[in-house]
Amino acid sequence: MVGEGGEINLLEIEFFRKAYEKVLQQGKEEGLKEGFQKGIQQGIQKGIQKGIQKGIQKGMQKGLREGLKEAIELDLLSRFGQRAKKVIKKLKMIDDIKKLRELKKEVIRTKTLREFEKKLNHGK
Repeated sequence: MVGEGGEINLLEIEFFRKAYEKVLQQGKEEGLKEGFQKGIQQGIQKGIQKGIQKGIQKGMQKGLREGLKEAIELDLLSRFGQRAKKVIKKLKMIDDIKKLRELKKEVIRTKTLREFEKKLNHGK
C-alpha cells in the first residue's frame, strides 16, 4: 500500500475516497430513514393527542347541551305539565349552548308557557 518512500499511490487514494463516499452515503441514508421514522411517530402521536383532546371537548359540549335541554324540559314539565310537549319539541332542535343557557334562566322567570315560547322562538 505505502510505497518505498512512504507514499500512497493514486489507486489507493481513489479506493479510500470511494470507500469513504460509500460509508458517508450509507450514513446519510440511515440517518434520513431514522429521522423519517421518528418524524412519522411524533406526527402520529401529536395527531392522536389532538384527536383525543378534540373528542373530549366535543363530548363535553354535547353533554352540556343535552344537560341544559333536559333541565329545561324538566322545568317546563313540572311547571306546565303536558301542555309543554309542543314547546319541548322546539327546544330539542336548539344546539346553541348560549341560547340554551338563556332559556334555562327564562324558564324560571317567565310566568306563562306562551311567554316562554315567545322567548324560545325570538330570543329576548
